[in-house]
Amino acid sequence: MEASLQQFCDKWQLDVDAQNFLRSLEPAALEVVIADFAPHEGTQDVAGKLYSFAKGISRQPRQEGVEAFIQKWKLDLSTAKWVRELPQEVKDALVRDFEPKEDTQNITGKLKGFARSILSRHQHHQHAASHVPNAHGDQRLQEFVTRWGVEESLGFLQGLPALVQAKVIEQFDPKGDTMNINGRLCSFARSVAERMNLPTNAAAVQQQPLGMMQPQMQTQMQPMMQPMMQPMMQPMMQPMMQPMTMDPLNAFFMTQMPQAQVPMAMACGGCGMAPMAPMQGAFQPAADPISSFRSRWALTDQSRQFLMQLPQDVQNIVLAEFSPAAGTANLDGKLQTFARSVLERFQDAHPQQGHPVVHSSNPQVAEFARRWSLDEEAVTFLETLPEQTRHTVLAEFQPRLGTRNMTGKLKAFASTVMGAQGYQNSRPPDGAGAAGGSGGSLDLGELAFLQKWGIENNLMVKETLCTLTPDQRLRVLRDFEPATDTMDVAAKLCSFAKSVARGKGSGKGPGGMPVFKRPAEGDLGPDPLRPRLA
Repeated sequence: MEASLQQFCDKWQLDVDAQNFLRSLEPAALEVVIADFAPHEGTQDVAGKLYSFAKGISRQPRQEGVEAFIQKWKLDLSTAKWVRELPQEVKDALVRDFEPKEDTQNITGKLKGFARSILSRHQHHQHAASHVPNAHGDQRLQEFVTRWGVEESLGFLQGLPALVQAKVIEQFDPKGDTMNINGRLCSFARSVAERMNLPTNAAAVQQQPLGMMQPQMQTQMQPMMQPMMQPMMQPMMQPMMQPMTMDPLNAFFMTQMPQAQVPMAMACGGCGMAPMAPMQGAFQPAADPISSFRSRWALTDQSRQFLMQLPQDVQNIVLAEFSPAAGTANLDGKLQTFARSVLERFQDAHPQQGHPVVHSSNPQVAEFARRWSLDEEAVTFLETLPEQTRHTVLAEFQPRLGTRNMTGKLKAFASTVMGAQGYQNSRPPDGAGAAGGSGGSLDLGELAFLQKWGIENNLMVKETLCTLTPDQRLRVLRDFEPATDTMDVAAKLCSFAKSVARGKGSGKGPGGMPVFKRPAEGDLGPDPLRPRLA
């Protein structure tokens, strides 16, 4: 082979560099080059033509791998063309590393997002190859920065406590379609610092005034903060330079933002600071954070209303961390799913204070009440619903986030369900209940209770309940337990209601805890006790 190579070099009068290039080729590729290279007569740059020809030969096996990749994932013509036009280094990494989950629905979107992340890191690597400092001799840190293309975050990484930095370098592994690698790195480092619960001398995670942080951190932060202190931004940024409680991780996050986003972040408190009031002469953002977020992701107005109903803490998390995969088709649905998961985590971590714990003998009702933070009235209402209605309500009740009157919302939903199931939503006659108590008509829960016992058409029962206060009605619905051999449930209920109104009544019939039975459907007819109750 060496003799053939030397003869080939002499034939085309190749210099030493070209000869060394040929020797660096794979033997199979070199053999093809020697056999097939035949430039046109009059070619001025033979060496350049040779380089191009040899590289094409070397790429052929790799191109075959790309075509097999296209066939494997059944890419359409447009996507296949897009893949073929990627830089060779990106195609190599794509073919080698692209392994989406089995249940991935949008392969094209996932693939393009993954390829863009590779391209971004590749470009960062090329741009910063001559700019990455020695990182104080820490070879691992330098390799980490180069690998992920996070040169912008180098100062941030150097400022981390040694244990946090080591853990970040070891464990940081973002998804292939992550678009904002630097932002993801900051978020990950913060979570690592919180999990490690470092001692108070760990300056990088300790809450302390920005103007009083350690000299090393101040030295690193000042150059990054300087470009932000432009004349237009200075009135708004100036308060940040005064002593205030702001941890360095958040301070660094501020420095990573485009200048146009800084006012929005300061206004919504997204970096952990309290929202700042607008100042005279200060630059004002063109839109509120939610509107900007909506425009960024091309969301519908329904999603904007949805975001406005979220608790402020949950809203801040959603605005800061929502990062759907490239190619996501239904961004509005993805947003709502993400926000609900954030809300559930937030509620688990911050249970409501001062809300009474409501118990129920029905495990499904108890879990439902815990999930939606229901009060005793709502739980009693659920327990009095017909079984079919209750089952549907427990399965399908999905109020909007931020609903304030959960009990009212629950009753309205149950009313709709009962109507669809054929239950009558009757009302007592006008003037019922005028004798005292809360007066007016019965609510849905009370009507459902009467329907349960087959006495929904008994006017005497309705009038009796309407004379009670809301608390007394609640006790009647909760404690009424007639004996199994009760013949006249309506009369028994009226008697029990009167005892509750007098402050008596245990709700237990003879024999302690009876077994419930559902009375026959239909009107029980005139009640013989009505004259005595009039």
